Amino acid sequence: MAYAIEQVASLYRQQEGTINELQHLAYQFVRAAQTAQQERVQEHLRHGVARRANVLARCIANIYKVFPPNLERPLDREALSDVQISLHAYVINLCGLFDNCAWAFVLQHGLETQFQPKQIGLFKPRLQALLAQPLRDYLETEHFKRWRAAYLTNYRDSLAHRIPLYIPPAIWTPADNQRYNALDAEISARIRDRDWDRVDALRAEQDRLGTPCFGFLHSFSTNERPALIRLHTQLISDGRAIVEFGALFLQHWRERAQ
Repeated sequence: MAYAIEQVASLYRQQEGTINELQHLAYQFVRAAQTAQQERVQEHLRHGVARRANVLARCIANIYKVFPPNLERPLDREALSDVQISLHAYVINLCGLFDNCAWAFVLQHGLETQFQPKQIGLFKPRLQALLAQPLRDYLETEHFKRWRAAYLTNYRDSLAHRIPLYIPPAIWTPADNQRYNALDAEISARIRDRDWDRVDALRAEQDRLGTPCFGFLHSFSTNERPALIRLHTQLISDGRAIVEFGALFLQHWRERAQ
């Protein structure tokens, strides 16, 4: 799972570029909101899309800062929890951004009486049919549909309704595993003795075993079998997808199919 040296350098360059592009996208949506006539449209553009784009940028920055792709030793439990919190915020806002775009489109064109709230979504066929052709074409490309079905919807639904996204604390060798189990046995004994300082020291040693796992998933169930997704590369890929779609949306959201 470790990244090669040349990959790390490339990831840092791409991270900086993606953050800048997301922040610029947020600015563009704020400008679009300023020209919108309806207050609810303004709200979804400024406080919906733009705010989410800035959250995405900040999540990427936070994850790369706390969990750099060239890290050599596993994170401690609290730091890993902080990374997972940022990952959860990232995925939820990634999905929510598309919903804000859908609402802005519906309200802009006075279509809200034709849809129930749960029917409003860019991936709903009935609403998608009303989008301008360039937007429909983009949403129907094979790479976008694969990204949405295999990753975006799958991981968002698990995060919101089933199992939250999880970064394994480390990758262990057989020797690491043996040492972990030995420490676990000693921890149990020290708990019985109420030797809490020793318990903390033993758990800290457990946390230092192995090497970092740079991937994430949501379930270990044999029924679901989710793929282990590389964290740092996926953040960049997702961010670029949002920038690409957002720019196209701003070009065509005032248009609709007849």
